[in-house]
Amino acid sequence: MQPNPQRLDGVSRRAVAGLAVTQIIGWGTTFHLPAVLGSVMAPSIGISMEVLFGGISVQLLASALVAPRIGRRIDRLGGRAIMVGGSVLIALALALISQAQGPLLYFLGWALIGFATPMALGAGTQASLAQVAGPGARRAVSVLLFFTGLPSFFFWPLASWLEPLIGWRHTALLFAALHLVICVPIHFAVLSRRVPVRPSGS
Repeated sequence: MQPNPQRLDGVSRRAVAGLAVTQIIGWGTTFHLPAVLGSVMAPSIGISMEVLFGGISVQLLASALVAPRIGRRIDRLGGRAIMVGGSVLIALALALISQAQGPLLYFLGWALIGFATPMALGAGTQASLAQVAGPGARRAVSVLLFFTGLPSFFFWPLASWLEPLIGWRHTALLFAALHLVICVPIHFAVLSRRVPVRPSGS
């Protein structure tokens, strides 16, 4: 009897739920950061708002450079170790950005986020989930994509609330900690097994 791809098994549901959390945290603490805190970050770092938003361009460029290689590694090795490494790299990048006193360290942080993007966010996450979900991959990825639209719902008000209390630098450090204490354990837990995607008709 062929599995019903419209229904997710327990492993797949756990993976979707866990990766939904890590995607909300991942995008909310990186891509949305300048939009929320840019007005206080720019003068503190000593750069203009235009230069500040250039960090996003650096992220996208770095991501495009490494994405094909990361995709091939996920196909060969599975996603768990790569996604764990991506979360650690994002934590390091946010820590660097939090210490930036000029454009050099700031852009270095965004370059690291760019390298980590295909590892722990976006297409890399979908490929890793597909390996776990097997025949239900399409359904699982569709459900996960719904949650990728929610980071601003959580992190815009959270960052806006934290910044007056602890400042943007400590907010960035707190966001870095989220990747270490929440995202890393989740990636270990929900990507603990890889289900080979079988050719159709097998």
